[in-house]
Amino acid sequence: MDLPYGKGSKIATYEKAKEMGEKFVWLGNEIDMKVKYLLTDGTQPIGNGVGPILEARDLLRALNCEGPKDLIDKSIMMMGELLEFCGSAEKKQGARQAKDILESGKAMEKMRQIIKLQRGNPNVRVQDLKPGKFKKEVKAASGGKVMWIENSVIAMIARTAGSPQDPGAGLYVEKKVGEKVSAGEVLFTVYAENQMKLKYALDIAKKTPPFTVE
Repeated sequence: MDLPYGKGSKIATYEKAKEMGEKFVWLGNEIDMKVKYLLTDGTQPIGNGVGPILEARDLLRALNCEGPKDLIDKSIMMMGELLEFCGSAEKKQGARQAKDILESGKAMEKMRQIIKLQRGNPNVRVQDLKPGKFKKEVKAASGGKVMWIENSVIAMIARTAGSPQDPGAGLYVEKKVGEKVSAGEVLFTVYAENQMKLKYALDIAKKTPPFTVE
């Protein structure tokens, strides 16, 4: 089980995340199920897209080993833990094995099989997935470094734009915590499938900026 924690996430602290994880382990023992939990960084989005189509685009890019790097790194880590947990990889060899599976193209092949079984298009490409036709870039008012991204506000903006009910709606994060940004540089882009939802989402972004740049 992945338990992301940190300011702005559903679980605020390491201590609370660990407590929850131990409860899941206890519950698993009660019903004769093996449970393991991972405590991960929940202080900013993993990948760049927030919303069905934007996240699917991230997924296909990651399966093609083209990024986003943080999504690839977390996926390899979690898959490695799972392979070891299930006995399919030796201790401390899971991540290497997961990376080999990704880079060999086997992970993409398996995803396309899953898509076909779900009656989707197994040959779908990133460029086939079109985000909402209405969009607006939100730019930095001043230069500096991204010190903080408020996850809860990011989620609120994406929901107001129409996600997940509108598949093309959401938000694309252009900068991550620790990255340098110049005044006027794009921090994130909001997508919507109608202009009114885009306006409402931008109103929230203006009143409660999700990025802290210093």
